[in-house]
Amino acid sequence: MPEGSGRTQQRSTSDVRSQSFLSRLVDRLPRVPELPHADEYLAVLDRALLDLHLSASEQDALLDLAESLGLSLDAAMELHRRYLTALGQAAWADGVVTHSERQDLHKVAGVLGLTPDDVEIALTCTQDRPPSPKWGRFRLESGDVVAFTGQMNGPRDEWERRAGAVGLTVTSGGVTKRTRLLVAADPDSLSGKAGKARQYDIPIVTEDAFAKLLERMES
Repeated sequence: MPEGSGRTQQRSTSDVRSQSFLSRLVDRLPRVPELPHADEYLAVLDRALLDLHLSASEQDALLDLAESLGLSLDAAMELHRRYLTALGQAAWADGVVTHSERQDLHKVAGVLGLTPDDVEIALTCTQDRPPSPKWGRFRLESGDVVAFTGQMNGPRDEWERRAGAVGLTVTSGGVTKRTRLLVAADPDSLSGKAGKARQYDIPIVTEDAFAKLLERMES
């Protein structure tokens, strides 16, 4: 995720998480009707939601980006609906929406300040459309470099074994521009690896999200 754009006031993670992302949008963005071209916002949002969660640092990065793009609150919410629609398209790609996929869509809607009705509209409107070419499900491929930071819930060597079994390269060193993904015990980690990942726009995901990415490669 990109670094913030100049704010230096320090806030604790608990302070940031006490506010929903929606309430922070309401506080920060003006209410004007224009909808600027905002592919950059949607691309960053897509990376941030790999684990169906917006960490404090991801929220800050998105809010900074929205302001720099001149997005209004209404425009940001419309872009959230477009993003949900793109996810609905991806879910319908194989002709069926599973219970797990529907649950994921509801999680994303909740994070973005959308409603269960928005999920149903997204699914209804996208059954016969191809997936969006600009945003979609992030996938790891054989040869991609992944890194870990923090104390995992599961044994680190087991994660590394599973990653290696599907052709991923696990680095024991620091994060570089070649790193495709950082798996973190805490997505808001202040570790050196996490800082580098944000600097290089490398997604940071939880163990649960990494497990899902591995399952897609294993299937």
